Amino acid sequence: MKYEDTKSYEEHNKRWVKWKTKIKPLHKIGKALFKVRNSLERKYDYVWMITGETGSGKSRGLLLNIIDYWNKIFDDVEPSTDCLSTEFGQYITSLASKERKPQDIITLDEAGDTIDKGSAGEKKLIDLYQTYTIIREKLFFAVWCMPSIFDVSTKFATRRIKGWLHVIRRVDNKCKNCGFDFVGNQCPQCNSKDFKNGFIRYAFFNKKRLKEIIQINQYRLYKNIWVGIDPLFESTIRQYNGSLDEYYSELKSSKMDQKLNELQKKYGVDGISDKIRELSDKGKSQRQIAKELGITHHKVRKTLGV
Repeated sequence: MKYEDTKSYEEHNKRWVKWKTKIKPLHKIGKALFKVRNSLERKYDYVWMITGETGSGKSRGLLLNIIDYWNKIFDDVEPSTDCLSTEFGQYITSLASKERKPQDIITLDEAGDTIDKGSAGEKKLIDLYQTYTIIREKLFFAVWCMPSIFDVSTKFATRRIKGWLHVIRRVDNKCKNCGFDFVGNQCPQCNSKDFKNGFIRYAFFNKKRLKEIIQINQYRLYKNIWVGIDPLFESTIRQYNGSLDEYYSELKSSKMDQKLNELQKKYGVDGISDKIRELSDKGKSQRQIAKELGITHHKVRKTLGV
């Protein structure tokens, strides 16, 4: 029986009329998500991967819309912030939470920062793989975002990922008043809210096609997803705007601040370093600089590289 002929579709369509999500039940991605939900009800765990270049719209275009649809259409509730993580530890904590229930969606944005092919990332990926082996009976729907499908180990990609969405391109909103291209709900150039909606175009690959692409690229130095294996479907979707917007922006901002602080500590990129160089250029000795700034002579020498 086709999805549109089921009672489930009737209920989902009524909820779509209520919530007006960007994804509709009869959209191709809507049908794919129904298949995931149905599989979870039959006690299969599910993992999807979303890939695309930085700034391609994979998070606001796909991830947040999927979270929104999953909660509103299948559970008839506003999406909660605890299903969205941008840090590995936060993600694991969410997986382990006693508040989690079967068929919950749990996501990890910017997963590439955590599970790249570096030694530390590889160890975390192994930990996550083992975690899934242990908790597969909890029947979660996990969705990860990262730049490339080839950043994940072959074993995890071919065994755990059952759906893969890749962003092909992003088209920004275009202001009808001044013609400026932008992302958001208001033109930053003229403050107009009258604009032509942008969108992202993406391709969806099922597990079989993903496995074929991984196998073809296995021994290639330069890997490419377009190797003659067509996606199951291609489609477009508009950028998400809703209750998760503010929380997601806060997560991104917090992560950026954390990275900046780490770089400052690692490389000494701070105001003191700039001041040391400025005084040195003015001809002051190292001892004079140390005394004036109230720092050690060693700090001055290290900054100046002498």
